[in-house]
Amino acid sequence: PYMYFILHQIAHTPLDLWTTILTGCIVFIPGDMIKIILVSLFSKRIIPILEKSHLLRREA
Repeated sequence: PYMYFILHQIAHTPLDLWTTILTGCIVFIPGDMIKIILVSLFSKRIIPILEKSHLLRREA
């Protein structure tokens, strides 16, 4: 809603709601998915190292 308001009312850009959603949200989803996959892969290797060095403690 904020992006639509800013584009429509303040910047006087006549975009419909769907175009605003595509421009402001959906375009970033593929990059976010890649980051999620990378973080999950790296965390499998990093968590044991952090636990061994006592920088991370798992609660039971």
